[in-house]
Amino acid sequence: MEVWKNNGRELCNIADSMWAILGAIAADPTAGDIVCVIDALDECDDVLRNYFVRKLTRLVSGKTQCHVRFVVTSRPYHEIQDIFGELQIDSKSSFLRILGEEESEAISNDIEMVIEHKVFRLSKLNDSAKQSLISRLRKMENKTYLWLYLIWGTIATEASITGRQENLFKVLDKLPDSVGDAYEAILNKSPDRSRTEKLLHIVVGAERPLTTEEINVVMHINVDYTGTQAFRHIPLEDADAYPAILRSLCGLFIRIEGGKVYLIHQTAKEFLVETQSEKRKENFWKHCLQPGTSHRILAEACISYLFLDDFDNDVNKSYWFMICLESIRANRLGCFLDYSASLWTVHYQCAAPFVVPAAVVDFCSPSNRRSFWLHMNTIQPDIDDTANTLKLLLSKMETLPCEFVKTHLAEYASLSSDKVEIVGLILNHPRHPGPILDGKQSPVVFAALNANMKCMELLMNEPHDINKCKAVVTNWDKIDKARRFAVEQRRLAVKQETFTLRNGMLSVDRLRAEDSNSDSDSDLNENENEFSHLIDVEIDALSGGIISANEKIVERLIIDGADINMITELGTPLFVAAALSSKTVVQQLIDKGAQITSFDDEGIEQPSPLVIAAARGDIEIVKVLLKAGARIDEGFAIAHSIIACKGVIKPGFYPSAIEAAKMGRHRRMVRFLQEYKAKNGTAEMEGVGNVMKPGKI
Repeated sequence: MEVWKNNGRELCNIADSMWAILGAIAADPTAGDIVCVIDALDECDDVLRNYFVRKLTRLVSGKTQCHVRFVVTSRPYHEIQDIFGELQIDSKSSFLRILGEEESEAISNDIEMVIEHKVFRLSKLNDSAKQSLISRLRKMENKTYLWLYLIWGTIATEASITGRQENLFKVLDKLPDSVGDAYEAILNKSPDRSRTEKLLHIVVGAERPLTTEEINVVMHINVDYTGTQAFRHIPLEDADAYPAILRSLCGLFIRIEGGKVYLIHQTAKEFLVETQSEKRKENFWKHCLQPGTSHRILAEACISYLFLDDFDNDVNKSYWFMICLESIRANRLGCFLDYSASLWTVHYQCAAPFVVPAAVVDFCSPSNRRSFWLHMNTIQPDIDDTANTLKLLLSKMETLPCEFVKTHLAEYASLSSDKVEIVGLILNHPRHPGPILDGKQSPVVFAALNANMKCMELLMNEPHDINKCKAVVTNWDKIDKARRFAVEQRRLAVKQETFTLRNGMLSVDRLRAEDSNSDSDSDLNENENEFSHLIDVEIDALSGGIISANEKIVERLIIDGADINMITELGTPLFVAAALSSKTVVQQLIDKGAQITSFDDEGIEQPSPLVIAAARGDIEIVKVLLKAGARIDEGFAIAHSIIACKGVIKPGFYPSAIEAAKMGRHRRMVRFLQEYKAKNGTAEMEGVGNVMKPGKI
């Protein structure tokens, strides 16, 4: 499957892709009847549970017939009942609820059957002892499957030592009567209460299940915000031995699956966490954890980890950041990076009074270290309460430097969702005088590129010249995540050859020769010339809006005075639109006066929108351009790497529209252009493209 090729083993962690696969299976009439059992929905995180239920409802209520039936078990919590109640009203599918809480006698009978089955498998006991043991266990109150699981280890161990009924009954007399008592008994066996309590704080307070290595870091890192602590200074336990150490601290109270640590049951968390009505009692484990303390431990660990000396490197360049990120993740140093960079704000917000404010201000000031966690948040932007956390941070900071403001605005304008509230918070905070939108890495460009209209509107209320708003972007689209680091490492090891100007011009013949030579390294150039996709390119705000293919963004930028004929590294706005945007945007630019054929200040012709549209194979855009006066036999095109990122156009040189269509194997386009040429009697243009302005290929 294509989705497996793209994601590999990471596929199981991509929820939307997994749902898409399930949806395809459910819609397949040849799959037969399928029953999916979802057990213990109440033990799922609230946010994830709501996500799951809504995805489930969408699947069974869609237009396509669903061939899957779902059996969902859960405790009868009101919030879960309400979710299904609402969905049943809105859904066309049928929901049937079986009230398990009214079947307590049947459940008790089932548990007794399990008891009988387990007891009869105790080989050292005679039949009389087995019957007596079954009778004793049946008489015990508050029987649950969890209670039976917790006490069975003790019974099985004693039964393996002695077959005497009297000895076994002595053990039964000491067994905990309830799950809560069983939890107390398990944790009382801990050899080190302080370490066990800290471990439980970490497991309970974490925003997601942590790996044993992540817990290893949190348990042993020193709280240090000076930037002098290095990863090698953390007294970590051996990675292979650590799971056994964790089990020795908590026994059955935790379980380790797939390298991640979980509580044995949802009731274990309810047992541990202090509430308003139930406070901690001295020397008891019940309600021993205060949520604020759990968040403090994790906030201190996250911030101390991100303050490590190892992260004080220059990662401002996006490709350098990707190199560093892949390198760190490949080593033990990176085991806690994803969690700490993405979620430190969540824990800090809940534990702000316990964390030194000056340290957080320093942590969020312009620095290489700040760049690291900001880059991480840009890659993984689904962070709860970012705005509230930012309010906390800004409340600790005085007048902000312009560069700090500009960098933060650019980061948040780059996110896939419109973070207008956060942008507003930053803009409204006192700052030193100076430009924050004009020049390099302009937030306006990133807002336009990501079609964040509200964010862009807010930014454009600040003083600026829209034609001076620029930004350098790096295109990674064609290279899968797993290969980026290796490709970039090799790229840095090779002497980079770029097309340079000779007396201000570069001949077509030389360009073709250079282009053909660039394919000599097959490893770097396989899959649509991946080597080229690592080159940075500077774009303006209008180019960003055009690439986003958002007509309203483009219209707003033009109203603001964007030059619709500005020549950039990519070409003219109309060229970019013909390569990457929509027919509507192309028409929009033409209506506003965009030139079909453009020349720079030295009189050198610029790449042709018609030729690049032909290379793309978009007949509708070609028709618009021809109607506006484009000539089939005029012009050439150079496809920059970012132009080629969509996978339709290959990077390289295209000598004419018809040749471009042939090179792209667009047969309909070739036939259309040839027929149009014959019908309109277009003459051959002499000397096309002997000189041109070079682009990066």
